[in-house]
Amino acid sequence: MTDLPRELRRRLARRAIGDVRLVDGITEGRWSDAANIESLLDALESGGKATQAGILASAKAGIWHFRPAPPRRSD
Repeated sequence: MTDLPRELRRRLARRAIGDVRLVDGITEGRWSDAANIESLLDALESGGKATQAGILASAKAGIWHFRPAPPRRSD
């Protein structure tokens, strides 16, 4: 992913978030293809993790992974 232009990474990340939400039936959180995901991209590009619209995105060895976010703890 790191070799791709940022705009392409942005589009692929949005697509992955939308696909995981659809496949897993996630309806929590607001989501649209126009959502601002710049902080998510920054986290992934630095090898970190971030959540967006019920999806946990993480990066490891230059590969980005998207899956449903674990449930939030209630205090």
